[in-house]
Amino acid sequence: MIEVDETEDLEFKWGKKRGIGGKNRDVQFYESFTFDGVDYALYDNVYLYKEGEPLPYLGKLIKIWETADKSKKVKVLWFFRPEEISNYLVDGLVHPNEIFLASGDGVGLANVNPLEAIIGKCNVVCISKDSRNPQPSDRDIRTANFMFYRTFDVGQCTICDKIDEKIAGIEVKFIFNLPGSLKPTSVHNFSMDDKNASENAIETNGRVSLSKLNSSEDQIPEDDRQEEQKPIVAENLAPNDRREWL
Repeated sequence: MIEVDETEDLEFKWGKKRGIGGKNRDVQFYESFTFDGVDYALYDNVYLYKEGEPLPYLGKLIKIWETADKSKKVKVLWFFRPEEISNYLVDGLVHPNEIFLASGDGVGLANVNPLEAIIGKCNVVCISKDSRNPQPSDRDIRTANFMFYRTFDVGQCTICDKIDEKIAGIEVKFIFNLPGSLKPTSVHNFSMDDKNASENAIETNGRVSLSKLNSSEDQIPEDDRQEEQKPIVAENLAPNDRREWL
């Protein structure tokens, strides 16, 4: 990974503010930001880089904030690739480019990571026939990077095609396709040797600590304009899962 001393080397600008929070009311929440020339907003689907992984992780932004020491943080609701949960795919049948939305309670649902771990937007379309889901067109599906209609419960290690009213405290309307969102976006297809991943993954000492586990250090500050998130309890997962993310 290429080391960069300062995040200012990449364009960054905060967007619309939300509420303030934290024990001393010194945490500022945001709805959007611009990073490296790309505009991001709450509930966007993104790629995140972790050193040593051949492909970026996939997740949905469900909280964005800046701490009192000016650290930029995001809370991410994760997606799973089929190969990551292959032990639990009973029939083994998946759609081309299908991914699975994390659900339930436990390790791998959602957690906090540095904003600088984001390396691009990802076009994910929900193809669930649920009446609450704005249905995508054939073109929407063809132009999507990934699609999903099933969830993977990280606590029960089960796959389901029913989506709850809330996942990780987020209302289902923000999980399904958002009205007006079903249109081509500027996204990036990542390869095994993608250089942008290493160039954009920056933190102190040139190293991003991207984690899919919550720890005692990953306390999510309370936001007076968002429902407080339930802490994720670390659990041991079965073989061939995500026990070794850190």
